[in-house]
Amino acid sequence: MENLLYRRNIRRLYDLKGSSRSRYNPDTSGSNKVLLDQNLIEAMPTSPIFVGNKAKRLLERAVWNDTAFLA
Repeated sequence: MENLLYRRNIRRLYDLKGSSRSRYNPDTSGSNKVLLDQNLIEAMPTSPIFVGNKAKRLLERAVWNDTAFLA
């Protein structure tokens, strides 16, 4: 993770597993808090994540590769 986040201004950090069961962190205060799946779902209506076309294509390709591998 350190290489991915080096010199980036990270406002929110999520540990996503693709499940909603026991995936909520009620304590979201502090700068080093890791949020979970339900925190993301709760935040999306008021704080959507905007990505550019290139990032969108990379994310779509990553999801496609993951699902192909797991199928």
